[in-house]
Amino acid sequence: MTEPAPKAPTTKLRLRVFLSSPSDVVDERRMAQRVMARLQGEFAQAVEIRPMVWEHEPIRATETFQDQIEPPSESAVLICILWSRLGTRLPGQYTRADGTVYDSGTVFELETARTAFERNGRPDILVYRKTAPPLIDVSDRTERERRTQQWDQLADYLSN
Repeated sequence: MTEPAPKAPTTKLRLRVFLSSPSDVVDERRMAQRVMARLQGEFAQAVEIRPMVWEHEPIRATETFQDQIEPPSESAVLICILWSRLGTRLPGQYTRADGTVYDSGTVFELETARTAFERNGRPDILVYRKTAPPLIDVSDRTERERRTQQWDQLADYLSN
């Protein structure tokens, strides 16, 4: 009786997936995390999907947020979800090569990922935009103007 040949050890593909988005798409972020968890379960034999979701990371108050998370340029995939705003402006030390400041952390993540892709062919970049009209409380003039400004900022950025 011959014994079956031993199986060669299989190497799992490790995919680091950076999830980038401003705070107006919290529900969509949760959906993306559920999809990644479902895919991980379905393809667990071959792939390890490792999401980088900043709200799951320990963040110290003594350093800037962006300094404490893994750069999107070190991921295999960047998923960016947008709706009605670009996000929160970063501290002044985050500047482009030409010295201009990034409009937000989301813009920083997108642009540094794009630069890495142009140099190294990764990360793959997937950008999704929610198409539902944004919800704005029109009773508060200041908030209404702020949200309109953010909407225009996002539209201008995406048109470039």
